[in-house]
Amino acid sequence: NNFADTDDFVQSTENSHALIAKLKSNNPNEVLIVSSIQKMSRIKDEEDGLKADDLAKMQQKRIVIIVDEAHRSTFGDMLITIKETFPQAVLFGFTGTPIKEENQKNLNTTATVFGDELHRYSIADGIRDKNVLGFDPYLISTYKDSKVREAVALHEAKADSVQEALADDKKKAIYTRFMDKNQIAMVGDLDDANNYVKGIEDYLPTEQYQRPEHQNKVVEDILDNWVQYSQNSKFHGMFATSSIAEAITYYRLIKARNSDLKITALFDPNIDNNGSAAFKEDGLVEIITDYNALYGMDFNLATHAKMKRDIADRLSHKELYKRIERTPEKQLDLLIVVDQMLTGFDSKWVNTLYLDKVLEYANLIQAFSRT
Repeated sequence: NNFADTDDFVQSTENSHALIAKLKSNNPNEVLIVSSIQKMSRIKDEEDGLKADDLAKMQQKRIVIIVDEAHRSTFGDMLITIKETFPQAVLFGFTGTPIKEENQKNLNTTATVFGDELHRYSIADGIRDKNVLGFDPYLISTYKDSKVREAVALHEAKADSVQEALADDKKKAIYTRFMDKNQIAMVGDLDDANNYVKGIEDYLPTEQYQRPEHQNKVVEDILDNWVQYSQNSKFHGMFATSSIAEAITYYRLIKARNSDLKITALFDPNIDNNGSAAFKEDGLVEIITDYNALYGMDFNLATHAKMKRDIADRLSHKELYKRIERTPEKQLDLLIVVDQMLTGFDSKWVNTLYLDKVLEYANLIQAFSRT
């Protein structure tokens, strides 16, 4: 629109009916259309039925479909439907995290959906050209390697103690093998035949990360280094956990340890009918109540989506918070999440990402790119 001669040169589409009208139009100002993959795939299923003549008019046009974030929602039936509706259309896919053979979805990769790669500009290129800031990842050990190895050895030997493992020949053989650094390394690696050989960390049970010993070390590290990494609370951080229960637990641990750090948590607010429903609802109510008290807001469970928007704007200094750095009391220091905000959210003011979860491939790069 900024480069166009007329206003609203880029056309928006509030529904699939409006999309059809734009696609049929011969108005020269209605050739650049922004829509969603959902609306595009629903064209054939309009309530009143799509007339064959209308479809023919659209199909006669020279149509180019540019798909942003091409790794996300283009591996299901919707893109297939779009291709069938517009068989002559040219498709371009743009993505910062292409789907490759090793992380394929539904036996497909980005190349099988969109064709061969036309051009690549990687994160490494962006860092070299100073278009993208570099990453500075580091690992914090919350357990000693020897204790992790022992926990795995006991778990695999099905023993509750070292004494129990050594008292039984079968359990002793398993325990001894896992305790031997020459037989099993701490970290998995590829052998000479390019096969993956599991390390101790691959055997580590998930519950090892749900113990107070681990969680308190995580909180301790965040708080001990907060002033340094946030540049005295000028910048903000995000903390990704592996479950909603963990997000609530960490929220309460940080809240109990440090009343000065302004924190909140964001996750799917829908209450499931399972055993943890009460824990989740209590946590949600507590988080919303604290947020309202901290910033003088009036959100509740029914307006949680508005609270999410407020959090995003507060973290990115947008809308009502464009000069929020001048009023530190209105800033949010740390946002705890599970999956939300790890894709599609950008803020120059978020400079640290804490991860207490396993992320791989596209999910990992997308999460890193929030900072």
